[in-house]
Amino acid sequence: MDAKIDELLRKAKGHVAKGQYDKAIATGESVLAIDAGNRAAKALISNAKSRQMEALRSNTSLE
Repeated sequence: MDAKIDELLRKAKGHVAKGQYDKAIATGESVLAIDAGNRAAKALISNAKSRQMEALRSNTSLE
Protein backbone atom coordinates (compact mmCIF):
# COMPACT_ATOMS: atom_id res chain seq x y z
CA MET A 1 0.00 0.00 0.00
CA ASP A 2 2.77 2.46 0.90
CA ALA A 3 4.54 1.78 -2.41
CA LYS A 4 1.35 2.63 -4.30
CA ILE A 5 0.92 5.86 -2.33
CA ASP A 6 4.57 6.80 -2.87
CA GLU A 7 4.21 6.18 -6.61
CA LEU A 8 1.06 8.30 -6.80
CA LEU A 9 2.67 11.13 -4.83
CA ARG A 10 5.72 11.02 -7.11
CA LYS A 11 3.46 11.26 -10.17
CA ALA A 12 1.47 14.10 -8.63
CA LYS A 13 4.67 16.06 -7.89
CA GLY A 14 5.71 15.56 -11.50
CA HIS A 15 2.38 16.93 -12.69
CA VAL A 16 2.85 20.03 -10.51
CA ALA A 17 6.35 20.55 -11.90
CA LYS A 18 4.93 20.42 -15.44
CA GLY A 19 2.09 22.83 -14.62
CA GLN A 20 -0.49 20.05 -14.97
CA TYR A 21 -2.39 21.10 -11.88
CA ASP A 22 -5.67 19.28 -12.65
CA LYS A 23 -3.76 16.01 -13.03
CA ALA A 24 -1.81 16.69 -9.83
CA ILE A 25 -5.02 17.35 -7.89
CA ALA A 26 -6.71 14.23 -9.29
CA THR A 27 -3.67 12.10 -8.44
CA GLY A 28 -3.53 13.57 -4.94
CA GLU A 29 -7.19 12.75 -4.50
CA SER A 30 -6.42 9.16 -5.54
CA VAL A 31 -3.98 9.01 -2.63
CA LEU A 32 -6.67 10.32 -0.27
CA ALA A 33 -9.04 7.60 -1.52
CA ILE A 34 -6.48 5.06 -0.26
CA ASP A 35 -5.37 6.98 2.85
CA ALA A 36 -7.82 9.73 3.81
CA GLY A 37 -5.45 11.27 6.35
CA ASN A 38 -2.37 11.46 4.13
CA ARG A 39 -0.78 14.82 4.95
CA ALA A 40 1.56 14.81 1.95
CA ALA A 41 -1.38 14.40 -0.43
CA LYS A 42 -3.36 17.14 1.29
CA ALA A 43 -0.39 19.51 1.11
CA LEU A 44 0.23 18.65 -2.53
CA ILE A 45 -3.41 19.27 -3.46
CA SER A 46 -3.37 22.61 -1.63
CA ASN A 47 -0.15 23.60 -3.38
CA ALA A 48 -1.47 22.56 -6.80
CA LYS A 49 -4.69 24.53 -6.28
CA SER A 50 -2.73 27.62 -5.23
CA ARG A 51 -0.43 27.40 -8.22
CA GLN A 52 -3.42 26.82 -10.50
CA MET A 53 -5.07 29.99 -9.22
CA GLU A 54 -1.82 31.96 -9.64
CA ALA A 55 -1.51 30.71 -13.21
CA LEU A 56 -5.10 31.67 -13.98
CA ARG A 57 -4.61 35.13 -12.50
CA SER A 58 -1.43 35.70 -14.52
CA ASN A 59 -3.08 34.23 -17.63
CA THR A 60 -0.40 31.54 -18.00
CA SER A 61 -1.43 28.65 -20.18
CA LEU A 62 -2.44 25.49 -18.38
CA GLU A 63 -2.42 21.93 -19.72
